[in-house]
Amino acid sequence: MPLAARRPLAVGDQLADCTMSRHDGTTSTFSALIGTGYLLVFVYRGCWCAFCLKRLTQYSARVRAFQRAGAPVAALSMDDAKASTRLKQLLKLPFDLYCDATGVIVNSWALVNPRDKHTALPATVLVDHSLRVRWVSHDDGYASATVDDVLRCCTAVMRGDQLRSQPKRSLRIPGVMWWLRAARNEMRYGRGASLNAPTEKVTL
Repeated sequence: MPLAARRPLAVGDQLADCTMSRHDGTTSTFSALIGTGYLLVFVYRGCWCAFCLKRLTQYSARVRAFQRAGAPVAALSMDDAKASTRLKQLLKLPFDLYCDATGVIVNSWALVNPRDKHTALPATVLVDHSLRVRWVSHDDGYASATVDDVLRCCTAVMRGDQLRSQPKRSLRIPGVMWWLRAARNEMRYGRGASLNAPTEKVTL
């Protein structure tokens, strides 16, 4: 059964290995990206989303803290390579943007937006070397946990601490600059690509 028809991604889920395509056209398997440690994957709507643009820059500002904690940052969307390359340049992001233009990965993680199959549902996922989800935070509409709270939770999980609750999610409206950038991106690149590829299966 496709994950898009199943429950949201949750702690303990086992993800399937897959090929990840970077903004620059190079590829790597998901397992190779993680190696023997952890990887924090920020799944975002796309270059046209003002909330996502601001969020990406917030991860950029804290990327070294995540690296020191042992959870390098990567970002994934249904944008194509051209849009992702431009976004990385525009925001001067120090981490890679991965392109899932056919939606295969996003669909296998049950993160396709049911109202708009061109985009993903935003989520932040901590994955370990065995491709198991160790922590996940799903955005509530446009409300999300702060990047500092994400760092705190990831650090605690990697230490083996028990998290008693999820961080509070709140709505932070981006400024005018972010909306203008997002609008320009949407006019130039649109909103990702449709789900036109076979769905990969994953064992949960």
